[in-house]
Amino acid sequence: MLRLSKNSVFRAASRSHKVVSSSQHIRAFANDLAVSNWRYPHQTLEHPVKVIAVDHADPTANIARTVLRCAEQMLRFPDPAAHHILNGRQAELRLEHMDHVAGLGVMARKYAVPTYATPGTLEEIQKMGNLGKIDPELFREVKEDVKLTIKDLTVNPMKISHDAAQPVGYRIAYGNKKVGICTDLGVYNDYTVECLKGMDALLVEANHDVKMLQVGPYPYYLKQRILGERGHLSNENSGKLLCRILHDKLQAIVLGHLSKENNLPELAYEAVRMEITMGENPYRAEDFRMMVADRSNVSPVINIA
Repeated sequence: MLRLSKNSVFRAASRSHKVVSSSQHIRAFANDLAVSNWRYPHQTLEHPVKVIAVDHADPTANIARTVLRCAEQMLRFPDPAAHHILNGRQAELRLEHMDHVAGLGVMARKYAVPTYATPGTLEEIQKMGNLGKIDPELFREVKEDVKLTIKDLTVNPMKISHDAAQPVGYRIAYGNKKVGICTDLGVYNDYTVECLKGMDALLVEANHDVKMLQVGPYPYYLKQRILGERGHLSNENSGKLLCRILHDKLQAIVLGHLSKENNLPELAYEAVRMEITMGENPYRAEDFRMMVADRSNVSPVINIA
C-alpha cells in the first residue's frame, strides 16, 4: 500500500516490499535491497492517500522498480484514488477524496453548520488532519435509501459506484418538487435509474471524453481508475443514463463534475445532446433546458414551476 500524507510522507508496505519516502527523496526496499533514490525537493501533495498496484510474482528488482515508477507518477499526478492489487486480485480500500471535503473544516468552524454524511464518510473525515479541528457534535449520519427530514426538505440518499468512503447521491424534495444530484459514479444500473426517475431537475456527471482521457497526460493507472466501474461517467454514458430517466415534466438538466484535463464544456454538451436525440427514447435534447455547470462560477438559478 502506498500512502501520501499532507506532510509529503509516503508509506508503502506488503509482505515482500515496502517504500518509505519524503518530499526530499524516495527510497525503495525490496527484500531489504535498496534500489533507488529520487529527489523531489519542491513537490507539494494535496491528497491524503494513494495506493499502488504490485504483482508479488515479479522478481524483487522488478517490484521495486514498479513501486518507484508509481511513486513518481503519483507525485506528478496527485489524485485521491485508492486501489490495491495483491497477487492479481483487486481489494478495495475506500478513503475520502479531498475534492469532496476540502472546504468542510473552514465552513464547520466559521458557521457551525451540521455535516450530513454516511458513516463511512464521517469516519474518514475524522482521520483527515488537513481539514483542521471539526466539532464531532456537528456530524449527522445518513444511510442509503433512508429518508431524513431537514426542516422543510426531505433528503433521500442513494448508493453510487465510486472509490470514495461510502459515497452517495441525493434526491431532495420540497413539497412535490424533486431534484436529483448524482455525480462521481463509474457506472449506473437499474437501481440508479429507478432512483432518478420522476425528478423535476437533475445534476448528472459528465466527467470526461473517453478519447481525450486516453491520449491525455494522466498515467495509465489513473486512466484505468477513471474508466473503471468505481471511477467517473463519460459524456456518452451520462447521455445514455439520461435517456432512461427523461420524462415530460423534467424541467432542467445540469451536467457537472467535468474534468479540467479530459473534457470541454462544449464537448460534454454536444455529446450528451447527441445521445439524447439519437437514443432510444421519444425525446430530443431540445425538449429540455440543459446546461453545463461552470467549474469556477455559480450556475444560474433554476426555478422549478
